[in-house]
Amino acid sequence: MTGEPRLSVCTNMSIPVVELENAQPGSLEIFPGEVKDSILTLHRLAHGSSISRKGRRDRDGVLFVVSGSVHLAWGGRFAAASAQTLVRFPPGADWSVAAPEEACLLEIGRILDEADRRVLARYPQKHADIILRNIADCPTYREKIKSEKTVNRMLLPEGYVPRLCMGSVQTRGPDDVGVHEHPMLDQLFLGLEDCRCTVFADDAAALLEEGWLLHIPLASRHRVSVAEGDLLHYMWIDFFETLEGEAYMGQAHQMDGEG
Repeated sequence: MTGEPRLSVCTNMSIPVVELENAQPGSLEIFPGEVKDSILTLHRLAHGSSISRKGRRDRDGVLFVVSGSVHLAWGGRFAAASAQTLVRFPPGADWSVAAPEEACLLEIGRILDEADRRVLARYPQKHADIILRNIADCPTYREKIKSEKTVNRMLLPEGYVPRLCMGSVQTRGPDDVGVHEHPMLDQLFLGLEDCRCTVFADDAAALLEEGWLLHIPLASRHRVSVAEGDLLHYMWIDFFETLEGEAYMGQAHQMDGEG
C-alpha cells in the first residue's frame, strides 16, 4: 500500500464518502468492517502494474473498472475491460489483472456462507464463465421512486453473486430519487461520469461526485436530489444480509419489456 484516498465526511459525520481518485498507486481496503460479509478494496494501478488472486471456495465477488482499462487473465483465458465495466471471474478461479495504462478498480469481495455455496453449486454452468458488462450496454428498468425521465440500468441482477446486486441511475436536474428505506440490505453509491448530486439520509446530507464512493447508513430513510443543470449519475451496490432478502429486487424493479 503506497497511498490512501482522502476520507471526506459530511458535517455531522453520518455519511462517509471516500474519494477514490485521490489515492496514490497501490491497494487499500476501504470502509473496513462496515459492510457485513464483504471486503472492499480500492486498487490504483500504475502503468505496467498488476494484481492477482488465488481462487477460494468461500469467496466470490466482482471488480468494477472505475477508470482506465485493464487486461484480464484466468484459467488460461484472456480478455480486456474498459472503464465502467463490471468483471466477475468464475467462482474459485485464479485470476490476474494487468494495467496497460493507469487504472482505478473497485474490488468487491464477498465472504460466502454455506447457503451461498449451495446456491453456486446448484447451477454450475451459470457460473462457469466470466461476466463482462459495461454499464452502457445493460438493460433498463423502472422504479416507482424515480421520474419517467430517469434511466436505470441493471448491471448485476440477483442470482449471480450471492447476496450482491448492482445497477446505475442517471437523470438531469432538477429531479429526485424519492425517499425510501431497505433494512434488508446495505448500500453503497459510486459517482459515475459528471455526477453531482446530493444524498440525504435521515437528518444528514452529503455531496456525491464522479469517483466518490458513499455508504448509505444502514436502515436509514434516504433520497437523492439533483439541481437544475447538474447530473445525477451513480452506481448502486446492494449487499443483502440473506438470500431471501434478494426478493426485494423483483419487488422494487420492473425490467423494461416485462409485464
